[in-house]
Amino acid sequence: MLSKSCEYAIRSIVFVAQNASIESKIGIKLIAEELDLPTPYLGKILQKLTGNGILQGVKGPNGGFY
Repeated sequence: MLSKSCEYAIRSIVFVAQNASIESKIGIKLIAEELDLPTPYLGKILQKLTGNGILQGVKGPNGGFY
């Protein structure tokens, strides 16, 4: 049995892997909307994933995750 955090992380990684690239990053709002996840909680999860090198993130108006 997986925790909610683990489940959300796996779903997010798969979604980003299928839909993003370095040229077309995906914002947190779109990820949360598409996967029906709470944005603030997802933000904390994505922050940990980028900190551990699993995802890459770019800040700013053209930012997002890939």
